[in-house]
Amino acid sequence: MSSDLKTGQFNRKELDFIANNVETMTPEEMAKQLRRTVDVVKKKIAQLPKRQQLHAQSGAVEQLHASPTWAELKRILMASEQDYFETQWAAYVQQFSSGTDIMATDEMMIKDLIILDIYGNRAAAEIVNAKILINQVQKLIDKEREKSPEVRDQVSMQSWQEQVNSYRGSLKALTETHLSYQQRKDAKLDDLKATRKARFKELTESRQNIFGLLRELDDVRNRIRKGRMMEKVRIAAERVKQDWGQLTEYEDGTVDKPFLSPEGELNNECVQTETGPAEE
Repeated sequence: MSSDLKTGQFNRKELDFIANNVETMTPEEMAKQLRRTVDVVKKKIAQLPKRQQLHAQSGAVEQLHASPTWAELKRILMASEQDYFETQWAAYVQQFSSGTDIMATDEMMIKDLIILDIYGNRAAAEIVNAKILINQVQKLIDKEREKSPEVRDQVSMQSWQEQVNSYRGSLKALTETHLSYQQRKDAKLDDLKATRKARFKELTESRQNIFGLLRELDDVRNRIRKGRMMEKVRIAAERVKQDWGQLTEYEDGTVDKPFLSPEGELNNECVQTETGPAEE
């Protein structure tokens, strides 16, 4: 029975399962469902202050799966890359939104950022493979060189050297490709950070405008100063309204009042109706 139990690190689905069922299932029931030991499941339950974060990540992944983008991603990404995309997507969305609604343009930027990251990882993996092949073939060449000239396989050595040269050319191209993806990823990340910073600043300033003003008004002197300023603004607005409400002679000889707003014109008509037409 114990041989059927799973070992190693918990994956995201297992952690989500524990977080979602911790209040309705016992550790023994969850351990049986997950094919894990009870002690290990209890340790994960003890680490559940991060439960809300896991729920948020799970919700972000569910939204991703429900979007048309996921069908396209499944077509271009391998299974392991899909898991990586889900993890990165949940982390970016949770960090970027910070309690605010995330926009469609933000989602597109996050998607492009993760895709560039995955493509960069592909290039990095191919670089490692190319280096391994170069070392393997180089060992064959070195081993053959240790032999006396009479018994050396010159044809094989030449073929191996051509392979090494080809792999080195591929390595150079892969390195340039990886660098290009990394630079594009860094630029995209900077754009995303700038957008996130602007959104956060706007949210912070909106909060400061409300609560900061309330804090200032707690002080009597601030209330007096703000009240005087508001009264000055009101008087200035009334003065401008009166000045602009007078007949004005324009450069072409036309005499008329400036059009301020539809409400102002309606008010003037009401006044003229009650007092009679203005004298010319």
